[in-house]
Amino acid sequence: MQYYEEIKRILQDTYEVNSPTLDFRTPHKRGAGREDIMYFYTLGREYEDEIASVRDALSRHLSGSAPGKRSGLIQRFKKDKRALPQCAVLMKHQDGNWELSFHFVREVRYHMTYGRHAAATLMILPVPEVFLCSKYQDTFYGYWEETRTYSSRPGDGDGDATEGLNYRVNRNLICKEQFRNFTAEFFSTVADAEKLYILKDISRTIRKYGFFLPSVPFPDVMLSRTPEEIIRSAVPGSAAMNINFNRTDLNKGCVIASLAPAVCERDMQVLKGMTPEIIKKCFSLKNAFDGFKSKESVGEFIENYYRYVRGFTKSEERIAGDYVKMCLDTGTPVRLSASVKKLTDEHDGLARLIRKKKYLEDDENEVLVPAPSRFDRLERSLDFLCPNAFRRIRTSGQLLDEGEFQHNCVCSRKGLIENDRAAVFHWDYDNSSHTVQFACIRGKYYLDEIKARFNEECSPSAMNRLHELLDAANYCELITDSERVQKWMEKDIV
Repeated sequence: MQYYEEIKRILQDTYEVNSPTLDFRTPHKRGAGREDIMYFYTLGREYEDEIASVRDALSRHLSGSAPGKRSGLIQRFKKDKRALPQCAVLMKHQDGNWELSFHFVREVRYHMTYGRHAAATLMILPVPEVFLCSKYQDTFYGYWEETRTYSSRPGDGDGDATEGLNYRVNRNLICKEQFRNFTAEFFSTVADAEKLYILKDISRTIRKYGFFLPSVPFPDVMLSRTPEEIIRSAVPGSAAMNINFNRTDLNKGCVIASLAPAVCERDMQVLKGMTPEIIKKCFSLKNAFDGFKSKESVGEFIENYYRYVRGFTKSEERIAGDYVKMCLDTGTPVRLSASVKKLTDEHDGLARLIRKKKYLEDDENEVLVPAPSRFDRLERSLDFLCPNAFRRIRTSGQLLDEGEFQHNCVCSRKGLIENDRAAVFHWDYDNSSHTVQFACIRGKYYLDEIKARFNEECSPSAMNRLHELLDAANYCELITDSERVQKWMEKDIV
């Protein structure tokens, strides 16, 4: 199954350009054993027109009588890597094997030719986004790959390995229409040639969604005759579901089978009624990475459902996110169709359940904060600026007591504290107590969330004061000079 000629035809159909009308600067050097190298690319009208315009202007200038030597000109494309144009490089070896790599084009370099005309060279990124090769037939030429997933919570699938469509492939399917069309057509071509019609189902799914979710090893795909067999293989336990997965496409079937154990039974019709448009709205790259094999992946999809389909506000999203995390932690079915009020009530009920230690049964003296922690400097700074006002939550017992006293769901932050992704403090200010959560990004501290008792919003004065303290903590590498800090707080220095 070499398919060199078929691939060349499909590339011509999807990328449109099969000859270097513009020169290429490529990391691949023509060496022994390589018979042929072909480039396929689609720049889009904006790039084609822009390149032609600059090149022609330079050509007119160089063809004149102006003396001197003109230096080269570099034209860079968008900084967002996913928005860059793409080039496909097809190479054939003397032994008959082929290599196909997909690269992003980063810039155009203009230079003077011997005839004093301006030529344009496309510069492609040296590392391919996707690499396929005829030697990798056991992974369908490199489309399939094993992915090792790690959870942010200890014990939640750490080190689990899933096997399915390569994550980089899925990411490229989403952002590059030409690659998506090539892949769908290639799968369909092989399906006809090898009588592997399950590949036609995968091809249709890719065309409809722009990604492929079921995490199934390629040998299992080859043994499957129907979409239902792929879903049963991808999602353990789905065999017990009384659902005919042959009546839906592969992505939707995967979503239903993966989310069903986490969703309330009365909301199963909501799952079954999801359209491709809804699934695409809720889908995240985390889902493509691990195929719903982690709680985080399931949680992200459901939270996106509240955000993009239910239209929750920012404050409602925060409650919904906490609710989903607590549901997944305690094994409580998630309500998809509940009103915001009902969902808030269930959120508070789960928080009470945790506070009563029906779920949180850890040793009260268990230390959650790692040593050292990225938030140690923040703790020292806050203690210097406001002695005895901030108390960092360090143990399971303190976390439980904070939720009990404040009547909130801070216990759901246990995993974030253990993994040093957040720091939680109790703060007394202006005759009111607050639970404050901080984040740290590239060494800078940010306010993640703050709530007064009973999840009430904090006062504007408390919010302003907290931001002042954060600015001071971020300004000083290590706060030890009280006079310097006082001047900063008074805005006498920048």
